[in-house]
Amino acid sequence: MQKNLSSYLSTSRFAQLCGTNKRTLFHYDAIGLLPPGKVDAKGYRYYTEAQYGLFQIIIALKEMGMSLAEIKSFIDQRDPQRFHALLGEQKQRVEEQISQLIRVRQMIDTKLALLHEASEIPPDRFEDPFLEEHPEEYFILSARVDSDAHDRFTHALYEHLGYCERRHFQEGYPFGAMISSTALKMNKFNEYAYFFTKVHQPADDPHLFCRPAGRYACLYLRGNYREPEQAYRRLLRFFEEQGLEMGDYSYKEGVIDETAELRLDRFVTKLLIPIRETSGRESHPQ
Repeated sequence: MQKNLSSYLSTSRFAQLCGTNKRTLFHYDAIGLLPPGKVDAKGYRYYTEAQYGLFQIIIALKEMGMSLAEIKSFIDQRDPQRFHALLGEQKQRVEEQISQLIRVRQMIDTKLALLHEASEIPPDRFEDPFLEEHPEEYFILSARVDSDAHDRFTHALYEHLGYCERRHFQEGYPFGAMISSTALKMNKFNEYAYFFTKVHQPADDPHLFCRPAGRYACLYLRGNYREPEQAYRRLLRFFEEQGLEMGDYSYKEGVIDETAELRLDRFVTKLLIPIRETSGRESHPQ
């Protein structure tokens, strides 16, 4: 008998080779998915090296989301054409999963960067405006709002968030808001011109907006981002005292929001207003 079984592997050795356990092999045998190559008179199961390749395909298809019943149906009727079609279909699913994982990784990296930024903020930057150089950055804009009416800006915000979700523009940044310098000068600190979602790379999208590189007056706000009046008043005084001219829009960006902090009074928001340089150009939303 040993001579006849020399080309077979016992259940234990086959399970070890496949990185699984005997219980899994017994289950696959019971449902007819992967019967052993041979069963001796005592009921011991034996497998062949050819079944190793078949086991690997079963595991791969299972990890791609196919049920054992679907895998068995394929195994029972497999041929090169059917296998080619199945591989093409599963490759597309894998590509979609990879894209999703890349988006998840980007979101994690963004959240980690925001947490790091919050941990590095000096206390005085919640009190005193400061100047900061910013690189060119890209936003996806909402429809024009120009209102502080709750119903109007809420509708615009939800439309914007839905659009960004459908187009996979959510990269972990909290949504932001733009307020025109004209509104700020009239003390309309919650009259939003646009909502925006920041993206890392320019996208081929009609709502793409480039915030230009340059100097910005900045101030961090701790607490409710819907109550920015005192922070904006400090920024307006800063422009007046420094003899600076504001660009067309200010930017309100979340750093620590409800995704990371339970208490509203611990939220952190960054306010930025571009400084209009005498020889510079500013980008305008279309």
